[in-house]
Amino acid sequence: MNYGKAVVKNSPLLFLNSGDFFMNKTTIFNINKFILRTKLSYVLLFGTQLKYDNIFFKISLNFFKDKKHVPHSSFIYINNYFNKKIDFNVKNTISADGDWMKSIIKRSRFILKIYKDITVHTLGGISTKPTISTVYYQFNYKIFEGIKELIKLILIFFMRSKLYYKFIYNRKYTHYEKN
Repeated sequence: MNYGKAVVKNSPLLFLNSGDFFMNKTTIFNINKFILRTKLSYVLLFGTQLKYDNIFFKISLNFFKDKKHVPHSSFIYINNYFNKKIDFNVKNTISADGDWMKSIIKRSRFILKIYKDITVHTLGGISTKPTISTVYYQFNYKIFEGIKELIKLILIFFMRSKLYYKFIYNRKYTHYEKN
């Protein structure tokens, strides 16, 4: 990611992690309409659906509007002179993109949240499936976050993954199944 952003200058960037994908064939066209409207002066935050197996989770409007909700796979910013100096911390495997996005947001004058899903984030990776490593990381970050991660690890140990994700995302998301 650091290499990619070093190559691109004064252009919009969006990073999709492994397993993430665009919602449909018109996604880039729709993103471009917003970029042209905002004249490249905003950080754009679109919606991201979550996916596990054949279950999709769509975030509720209230939680989407929450300023803490910043989906990495729908985060678009301009890699200008100021932002290109902000790199991903490659030693931070669990929240490197979160820390990086917070730094970009601090430097940005405008943030525009658009409640339109443009990407799908596949669940089950390092940031969404609790492990001993993530529990240790979260305890070193904040005690309360460590406790939450430990509870999640216990839940996923006793539940099937599909049931675990339905339970975890039940309050903030609606879910539907595709066959």
